[in-house]
Amino acid sequence: MIKPQTLFIATAFLVSLANFLFLKSEIDIQLYDTYYVISQQFFAQLLSLICIACFTLYFIYARFIVPLQNPLGYIHYILTVIPVLILVLKPSDDMQTMTLIAIIAAGLLVLGQIFMIVNIVRTRRSETED
Repeated sequence: MIKPQTLFIATAFLVSLANFLFLKSEIDIQLYDTYYVISQQFFAQLLSLICIACFTLYFIYARFIVPLQNPLGYIHYILTVIPVLILVLKPSDDMQTMTLIAIIAAGLLVLGQIFMIVNIVRTRRSETED
C-alpha cells in the first residue's frame, strides 16, 4: 500500500510538471469589495510547497520519531490536495462560483491540517501508552 508521504511527493512532482507545461490562466475571486486576480501557477506552486512540507513532516516522523498513522494520513492527503487542486484546475469562469469554491477550498485545507495535528497527537499518545 502506498504511504501518505509517497502520495505527497508524487503529487508535488506531478503538479510542478503540469505547472511548467500547461497552466497559463488566472483565477478571479471577489471577497466583499476586493477583487483578486491570482494565476493558476501560484496555486500550483502553493500546492507543491504544501506537499513537500507534508512529505518532509511524514518522513521525519517515520525516520526519527515514530511513523504516523496511515488512515489519518490519507484523510490529511485528500483534504490537503483536493481543494487546492480544484483551484488549480479552475472549474468555472464565473467569479461568484470561483469565490464560493475558493472559500470552501480554504475551509477544507484548514480541516486537512487539523487532521494532521490529530494524527500527530494520536500517534504520540499511542506511543506513550505502549
